[in-house]
Amino acid sequence: MKAKQGISKLLYLLLCIGIILSNFFLNTPFSKIVSADKVNNDVSEKLPDSYIKIAETDEIVLCTAHNYGIAVEDKRNGHLWSSGVDYEKYDEDDLNDLMISKMTALFDFKYTNTANKKYAIVAVDYTIHKPEVNTKPAKNGINMLYKFDKLGISIPLKISIEKNILTIHISVEEIKEEGDYHLISLDLLPFMGASYNKEQGYMFYPDGSGALFRFTNEPRKNINRSSFYIYGTDSLDIDKYEDNNNINIKAAMLPVFGIKKGEDAAFLAAITEGEYDVAVNFTPSGFSNIHLNRISPEFTYRRTYKDLRDNPNIPPRIETEMLKTDREVKYFFLANDNADYSGMANEYRNYLIEKGDLVKKIDENSIPMGLDLFMGIKEERILFDKFIQATTFKQAETILKEFSEQGVDNIQVCLIGWGAKGYGSYPVFFPPNSKLGGAGGLKELAEYTKEKGYLLYLDANFADANKDSGDFSVRNDTVYSKNGLIVSDMTNKKFLLNPIIALKRFNNQFISKAKEFKIDGLCFEQIGSQLYHDYHKKYSATREETAQYWQEMLEETGKQLGTSGVSGGNSYVLKHVDRLFDIPVEDSGNIITNEAIPFYQMVIHGYVTYSSTPGNLFYDFQNQKLKWVEYGCIPYFKLTYSKSDVLKYTDYNSLFSSYYKEWLDIASNIYKEFNERLGELWPKEIVKHEQLRENIYKVTYGGGTSVYINHNQANVFTEGYEIKAVDYLVVDKEGNMR
Repeated sequence: MKAKQGISKLLYLLLCIGIILSNFFLNTPFSKIVSADKVNNDVSEKLPDSYIKIAETDEIVLCTAHNYGIAVEDKRNGHLWSSGVDYEKYDEDDLNDLMISKMTALFDFKYTNTANKKYAIVAVDYTIHKPEVNTKPAKNGINMLYKFDKLGISIPLKISIEKNILTIHISVEEIKEEGDYHLISLDLLPFMGASYNKEQGYMFYPDGSGALFRFTNEPRKNINRSSFYIYGTDSLDIDKYEDNNNINIKAAMLPVFGIKKGEDAAFLAAITEGEYDVAVNFTPSGFSNIHLNRISPEFTYRRTYKDLRDNPNIPPRIETEMLKTDREVKYFFLANDNADYSGMANEYRNYLIEKGDLVKKIDENSIPMGLDLFMGIKEERILFDKFIQATTFKQAETILKEFSEQGVDNIQVCLIGWGAKGYGSYPVFFPPNSKLGGAGGLKELAEYTKEKGYLLYLDANFADANKDSGDFSVRNDTVYSKNGLIVSDMTNKKFLLNPIIALKRFNNQFISKAKEFKIDGLCFEQIGSQLYHDYHKKYSATREETAQYWQEMLEETGKQLGTSGVSGGNSYVLKHVDRLFDIPVEDSGNIITNEAIPFYQMVIHGYVTYSSTPGNLFYDFQNQKLKWVEYGCIPYFKLTYSKSDVLKYTDYNSLFSSYYKEWLDIASNIYKEFNERLGELWPKEIVKHEQLRENIYKVTYGGGTSVYINHNQANVFTEGYEIKAVDYLVVDKEGNMR
């Protein structure tokens, strides 16, 4: 009898669970769920009765949630992360059904009606387009299929957990478009971790080196959404791109963002598939009358493009074909002492290492000095152009000898403007310019650097093409936009090389010649910072495919020459390069940002050599030197043998202070100082960065050594140590200072 009663209770329990699941999954993503009184054994004691456990690991619990879609409980601190907002507890009275639907949906998306040819982009309205949601149990999670019957659009979500990670995957092959409506973009978990101003915490976004927005009740002006495009925008506008470089706008180099709440809860979100066509949207409280701070990824499925007639009254057209790429985001939940932006950086670094996307290239305690030597450039004149020699190969050897005499024994030197027609004459490179010393001069310089143990790089650019340089077909070798036009600047002199053509030129015409000179590597401009989608009829390429071609160049360079470097540091280059140039030590100056952080540097320090702005171009040398210390950069200078006046009428006139004799002692002394005080930290990871007080920072390395940085004009005391004005102090784990 007792056995029969036990079976009856079990059947009743299973029936209750089935009713609850069907009520949840067959309604909209913001429908209420019947109270789950009978399934309390399946949920944490800290969770409300209406939460239903789907899967569990040692660290987290995945649940479906009343009005929320999904929720994740972190068992280590009890914090509950919800995909939506409990609007019943929301402190605003003017919420309408549309706002509620957006605050509680698992995703938002935009679509267009291609049948009427008006190409209007519309955001889905869940109050009109109520989805049918079909679900299936899955390993460590659940699969969900949203069907919007009126639109003929179906969107799949595969949701799972492992260790401390929530993964949401969208298979492009399972997206269905069975009518006149087509998907434009999808904003995933737009309210995950949404935060009130009164809460303690911040949001992290990958602007420049990394940036924070701290929650505050203080009123803010200019409340607008900010979008950080991973690997830059795909505008295919050369003039705009060059303007952005001039005003120091930074693209997002890493596909990540994060949130910290309270003292002990945080997550890092990493876009692990589809990162080539996504923007991270940060929306501060007050935007669209929703008083919550929120951040999420918006994936692009179709791009817009201009009509050939270029009439401002004609709306942009939309691609007919969807980008055939799966999309995926991983949320790494962090707890207790690990729950801050330092913990986020450590988590992402470990993820990249595990995937093989970050490889250790540094194994010694000697910090190199980065040295760019600018060689030559054409100066345009009315009748005849003139070639300006700023540094010949023989003069470059002289500069290196003088540095050697000063005790600088580890130099990574890159020659800029060494080619046949000088700087900017892409895609023409060989032979080396005769006025600089020709092939013989370059070979002699390479022999000298080999003898001294220096690394010698040649600057190369396979993305840009200058019409005045010749040696390429504007019609056949350049990038096309979707409207069939060749991409160029306003003067029709500057173009972008098709990435397939660029790779062929590199393999067939360049790398074997470079190898003859016994150099150590190449430093590539653009490919570490710029991606584009090419609609070339014969050699089309998506942004993801373009990145793959750039990676092939870097791999081949490593095989043939030994090392490679790039300007910029988009994450797709990290496992292929030994040297990164032009890595920012600041954000782009966005009005919403409270402070810049060295997130990027924390991820890669100890693995890849990197530098920021050349020291001879600093506006405040001492404070900028401290930035090198705080962000773990190598000392780096861009110099010439001649005085910089010779460049004032060229396109390289921004090099306003480059005469090597004026910088020889300064650069040599900084090199020796860095190696004496920081050398042992060079191969180690930065495990924590923190602001102790205003303009006072502490950087902790693996092994326990800390560096205190004081940007103030007066001495300060902190944590028992005195740090001199505009200086830094190194303290090892035993408390010894240097």
